Amino acid sequence: MNNIILKAKGVKEVSRQEMINFGIPGKTSSYTPISNEEIINTALEQISKQGLRLKSEFYKTDGSKHKFVGGFTISSQGNSEMDMFFGLKNSYDRSMSAAYASGAKIFICSNSSVRGEQSLIRKHTGNADNILRLAIIEGISKLGDNFRQMEKEFKQMKEMETTRKVCA
Repeated sequence: MNNIILKAKGVKEVSRQEMINFGIPGKTSSYTPISNEEIINTALEQISKQGLRLKSEFYKTDGSKHKFVGGFTISSQGNSEMDMFFGLKNSYDRSMSAAYASGAKIFICSNSSVRGEQSLIRKHTGNADNILRLAIIEGISKLGDNFRQMEKEFKQMKEMETTRKVCA
C-alpha cells in the first residue's frame, strides 16, 4: 500500500538507513528541524509497544533530498481486506511542514494535504520536534482502537442491502 505520494521532481525510493542519514539542518531562532530518524524511530517503537506487527515500509525523497515521505503498513491481525497505515512527511528545506497521518487509508502530498483518521501537521518552529513526537505516540496508541471501529463499520456497510434505485 503506497498511499502517500510526493509530487516533486526526481522522486526516488530510498532505504530506511538512507532516510535517516540525510543531513539535518541546524536549529535557528525561527526554525526547529525535526529529524527523519526521530519520526521513524518514535513510530516504530510505538508500533512495537502496542503489540502491532509491521508488514512493510517505504521511504521516498525528492531530487534535492530535502523533502521526504514514508509509510508503514501494519498488519490488521485477521482482516485480509484492510491494513492499518501510518504515513509521514518532512522536509529539511522549510518547504513543507512535518506531518503524520494514520488509519486504514491515508493521503499525504507535498502541498501539505494530510488525511487520515488521526493526523497532525506541524510547522518547524518552537518545540515542534517534541509536539510531533508526542502526537505520534498518542496517535499510534489509539490506532488499534480506531481501526477496530473502522472494521465494525466496514462490516456493517457490507451487510447493508441497497437497490439500484438507492445507488442511483
